[in-house]
Amino acid sequence: EWLEGTSARVKLLRQYDFVKYCGMDRRGCPVYLHLMGQADPVGIARETGQEAVLLHLLRQFEEQTAALRARFLETGRLVPGCVDLYDIGNYAGTPGFLKRGLGMIPLYTGFARVFDRVYPERVGVAFILRAPRLFDVVWRTIYPAIPEATRRKCRLFGPRSAAWLEELGSLVPPESIPSWLRTDDAAALGDGRSLGGLVPHGAACG
Repeated sequence: EWLEGTSARVKLLRQYDFVKYCGMDRRGCPVYLHLMGQADPVGIARETGQEAVLLHLLRQFEEQTAALRARFLETGRLVPGCVDLYDIGNYAGTPGFLKRGLGMIPLYTGFARVFDRVYPERVGVAFILRAPRLFDVVWRTIYPAIPEATRRKCRLFGPRSAAWLEELGSLVPPESIPSWLRTDDAAALGDGRSLGGLVPHGAACG
């Protein structure tokens, strides 16, 4: 369905998609960016159903899991999980940052039951980048529900790229890091505006 791209829910998912394939990390695993700062997964779920959002995320997880398996078969060594990027920047000025952030919690809490059960070792490290002060409200709300093992895999950073580039660069080559996360230059930050967006009510019918 996703490859055909003709169904109404796939068209809407593509229009408001906040997930981007970035390339491969230094160990041969796919790197994906989730631009949560301007995403509206609750709006997508409202218009297309929660299953559509879940399946969209699982496509990424399946690809990463297959890559981990392939690397093990090739080298005989376990790769300690993939690198995920969660960008909290709001380059497009999508409205309702806190409302959207808090609204995602019940949706992703339900998804997490599937993620933890089926893909327990998928994530090696999750970089949470450009988190503004307002994100503290969301983080404090979700933190108690995050398993201890997952907490240890999270790296939380503020708005300055210099804070994360060395650690991220040790795992991911420059060409697999989105341009707007390699610098704080205003021109480069504009490259992040195209992802996500607020989903209007009734968008799936239009």
